[in-house]
Order: sequence, then C-alpha cells, then structure tokens
Amino acid sequence: VLLSMLDETIKSKKPAARELVYKDYHLEGRFIPEFDEKGNVGSVITIVTDRTAEKLQLEKLRESEFFNKTLLNSLPALVYIYEPIAMRNIYTNDSIFEILGYTPGGVHVQGSRMLEEITHPDDMRNFSEAVFPKISSLGDDETIENIFRLKDSAGRWHWFKSHETVYKRTDSGEVLYTLGTAFDITKLKEIEEKLKEKTDYLNSVIESSPLAVADLDREGNVVSIWNSAAEKIFGWKKEEVIGKRLPFVQ
Repeated sequence: VLLSMLDETIKSKKPAARELVYKDYHLEGRFIPEFDEKGNVGSVITIVTDRTAEKLQLEKLRESEFFNKTLLNSLPALVYIYEPIAMRNIYTNDSIFEILGYTPGGVHVQGSRMLEEITHPDDMRNFSEAVFPKISSLGDDETIENIFRLKDSAGRWHWFKSHETVYKRTDSGEVLYTLGTAFDITKLKEIEEKLKEKTDYLNSVIESSPLAVADLDREGNVVSIWNSAAEKIFGWKKEEVIGKRLPFVQ
C-alpha cells in the first residue's frame, strides 16, 4: 500500500493521505510531492503517524453508551458529540483547553455552541452547505471527513481534520447525534503551503524561461509541462500536446 501511494503521488503530483494497517498498527500516512527544478516530482515527503491507540480507544467508545471521561480527556484529539438537527455541540472533551489554550472557565468557549463560536466563518458555511447534508444521510457504518479551522485563545487559527460517525438515532431513524474526533493538522498544512509556494515559484521560472521546457514520460508523451517558449519554438499550444506523444521524439 505504501509503494502504491508513493506511485500515486508521483503520478498525480498532488498531496495524498491514506489510512494504513501494518501488522497490529493503525497508521495514517500523508504523502507530499517535492518537485525538482524541472517541475518533476523528485521525491515524496512521507509522514506516518501511529493512530493505533486512538483507533482502539474510539472503537471501544462506539460500543458503549457511556464515556470514560478520563480516557477521553487523555486523547491527543478533540472528541465531541454533535446534534445535527439543532446544529449544536453537546459535548467536547477537555483536550480543547490543552490544544487551543482555553481555560475551562473561559466564557467564550462555554455553552452548547462552543465549537460554532470559535470555528472559522467560511468553514461554518461549508459545514451548513456541504457537510450537514452528508451527515443526514450517513449509514451506521459510514464515516465522514471534514477539514476546518478553530481559533485558539491567542486568536490564531488551527487546522483540524475530523472524522464523524453516527452515535445515536431518533426513533424515526434520523441522525440525532454524531460522534466526532478531530486532530490538529496545522503543521502539516504549513508544510503543504510552503511546498505549494516552492512549486509556484518553480512553475513561474519554467514559464518565463527562454528555453523550451517540457516533461516527458518514457514513451515520449508530454505529462504536464509545456512552457511558452516550447509553444513558440515548436508551434503547438499546451492543450494540443498534453498527454500526447511528440512526433520528433525517437
């Protein structure tokens, strides 16, 4: 699986993430392409996080109607119960205080709408327009992922990746509560942003070069790069050659 994800990242030239299982370990792998001077993927930054403890603990939580408060508060993640119909949060573990720097007595994080009060407005709109409809149709064994930002006590935004599943239904079968876990991925986002800036810079250098620059696969097909100089020298527009084999390649 690891090799296939590396190959997929190299081919797509885009960051990817995948849950991995190795023996008794549950892992989360993130694969971020790093480009060389020609815009090709020269290497893939691979970040593997051991999620075994969290995975096992969360599986136990789903089997029980009662939470072990000590267990929940020891997780390095936000754990919460959300009521989609009322669009309100009814429980959040104490990790929100540790990760975001709030204190239990902080007025601005108290009450049932705690998460809404510190969630980025754009992400709240996305939740209402895109995530909520998916939650409403979730099956009992299905999970929905979401990426959003939460504001810490110093006013800084943290990126989180959440997984939500059905925790309880109404008598009519509607989703009453969802159980969610959210991990802080701010550092990973910062790495991705730096890599994007580096890629954008390299692309601008390639595009402004007086030399014809193209990236070809083993069969001589143009993969994704065909700069302005190449268009001028050879007479073909980028959209005319992408994915095609150049006639002069032997």
